[in-house]
Amino acid sequence: LEGQTDPASPSPSSYEPLVYPNVTVTFDGSTADIVESFTLTSERAAQVIQGDTGMAASDVVTGRWGVSGTLRILFETDAIWRKFLTGSPTGTTHSQTLAVAALNITATRSSSDEVSWDIDNAEIRNVSLVPDPSGAPLFYDVEFSARPDPTIANTLTVVAKNTTSSYTS
Repeated sequence: LEGQTDPASPSPSSYEPLVYPNVTVTFDGSTADIVESFTLTSERAAQVIQGDTGMAASDVVTGRWGVSGTLRILFETDAIWRKFLTGSPTGTTHSQTLAVAALNITATRSSSDEVSWDIDNAEIRNVSLVPDPSGAPLFYDVEFSARPDPTIANTLTVVAKNTTSSYTS
């Protein structure tokens, strides 16, 4: 309204965002300080069923829950490649079974301010390594998906903490 006093301005936030240097990735039991980037996607795959009820959905069917993602890891040894092909970081014979690795991604500022994602059984779906003749560092691009488990916490556990409260799902 004209002639009214503006509301008081809120004070600027002193909250510091979590940034990539706050992130620790533990892949297959060891801390991987060489992870350049990661993605993590959780989807329920719900499907809307249109009926003859007009614009509203007749029903929504919940699909199978899926968790997938990618890691971009600096190439240091062929251990990840061997695990993908053979099931073991030191294997020499190709396996017909998908390799599985535990994965933990934690972004921490302090013990009371962090977010972590834990996957007990990340199936390694694809590993690509593109040679680069320029001499630039080589990176693995690893695609994974969480193996579904009857105990949902074994598929994906998310823990979020802040200085106000803590929440686990």
